Amino acid sequence: MTSVFQLVDWIGAGIPQEAVFRLANRLSSPSRELFTQAFDVDPHASTLSKHTLQPFEGDALIRVACVLVRSTEIFGSEELAEEFMARKNMTLRDGRPILMAIQSCVGFSLVMDVLTRIETGVTP
Repeated sequence: MTSVFQLVDWIGAGIPQEAVFRLANRLSSPSRELFTQAFDVDPHASTLSKHTLQPFEGDALIRVACVLVRSTEIFGSEELAEEFMARKNMTLRDGRPILMAIQSCVGFSLVMDVLTRIETGVTP
């Protein structure tokens, strides 16, 4: 991807479902379990589906990837980023894990705000 517009086109055309499996298999065990719950997939499936994601599913997948990248930048490692994404966060009001919160656009916005607060040292 070289631009946001290409990403939008990719989501609209349907991200290959294989991308879900690839991202799930990159995650450590606790994060993988939450991720597979959120996307209702089995990362150990013997065959990869040739289907594409619906735009709303592709959008959710991109949100997960964005939070993983941003939290890795802030915490300095993917391991710490995954720990952040898997643990419950009381700043989100209902204390749900970050991975579950970012399934919606509103939750994604709240999580990105939490990350900015952590980065800048501003407490809620």
